[in-house]
Amino acid sequence: MKNKLNILMTIENYPIYGGSGITTRRFATSLAKRGHNVAVVCPGENIIHKIDIDTESDVIVYRLSSLLLPSFLYKETRISPFPMNYMKYIFKEFNPDIDMNPKSWTQTYLS
Repeated sequence: MKNKLNILMTIENYPIYGGSGITTRRFATSLAKRGHNVAVVCPGENIIHKIDIDTESDVIVYRLSSLLLPSFLYKETRISPFPMNYMKYIFKEFNPDIDMNPKSWTQTYLS
């Protein structure tokens, strides 16, 4: 591919459950199959940061340290209370050309 892009996406769950997680995975997989480098940032399963590769799609998955919250909507809800330093690391490491994160992430944590 001539113009290979680094594309960074943020989601609250990947690809565990819910429409947004499934849709993000399909979109990320589609972009990766077109030759782009795609990374997804989401809460992890414990208090340790982790980097995975989604082997079905070759998407890099940065899992932020997170805490489990009680929830009535899903069987499991996790939040990353202090992602600022790790998000800075991800931006430096991955160097995205396109940042598909909510505006609040980039303004709050990377300013």
